[in-house]
Amino acid sequence: MSLAADATVLRLKGSPERFSDELSDPGIDLRRKREIASQKEPIRCAACREPVTEERYRIAVHDSHVHVFTNPYGIVFEIGCFELTTGCRLVGPPSDEFTWFPGFSWQIAVCSGCETHLGWRFLSDVRVFWALVLDRLA
Repeated sequence: MSLAADATVLRLKGSPERFSDELSDPGIDLRRKREIASQKEPIRCAACREPVTEERYRIAVHDSHVHVFTNPYGIVFEIGCFELTTGCRLVGPPSDEFTWFPGFSWQIAVCSGCETHLGWRFLSDVRVFWALVLDRLA
């Protein structure tokens, strides 16, 4: 490990200021910078910037976090699965029709701030998760 890498590891164990220090370090690749920034910043609604969820709430459903589905109208959605949201509210009653996850009913989820459609909450007898449209998140 190089001296620069050793210094980076030490910075990671430091105070909250480490995020801004490390983000400006030219030795850190872009993927790692995004990971660090996502730990500090919430995932937001792309339309109004309202906090919606956090990176730590990402989960895998059917062995994947990301899924691509088409609704009955032919609209394609790339969704990410989350165990919790803090910035969504539900609209309408749950439905079992055209569910993308067998055994789950769904409800539409909109942004608490601007009411943009952000995805769906999926509910079964034993599990709840949120499927959020990735291009509607920032």
